Amino acid sequence: MRAQIATEYFILIGVILVLILPIISLILSEYTSVMSNVNNLNSANWIIDLDSDIKNIKYQGNGSYIVKRYNYPIKLESITVRYQDNNTIMIFNISDYGDIVKIYPFRVNITSGRIVGNIVLNITNVDGDIVISVI
Repeated sequence: MRAQIATEYFILIGVILVLILPIISLILSEYTSVMSNVNNLNSANWIIDLDSDIKNIKYQGNGSYIVKRYNYPIKLESITVRYQDNNTIMIFNISDYGDIVKIYPFRVNITSGRIVGNIVLNITNVDGDIVISVI
């Protein structure tokens, strides 16, 4: 009698697991997909915010600056700066998303510094060139 009850419980638990495990697996895969998309969008919004601040400082004129705390995005892998004539090409590489390219008709210099996590950037207009430094 006890063996029959134990067997029925094992069968019942097995049926419940067979029904629940695919649902849990689907929920977890959707969660990771949504979190990846959210992180990619946060990276893109960070780039748009930085771009807006660079343009504002440029058009405010020589000597203007802003000191602002940024939350460096998780998915942003690298920032590459290239110069061509008087133009600056900034390439932001976002993992699982691709590259976002910003072109400025003026020079943008990024001083070396550790860019991870919460950072404070000083964006300064020096004789028409934009200098970004990590504080």
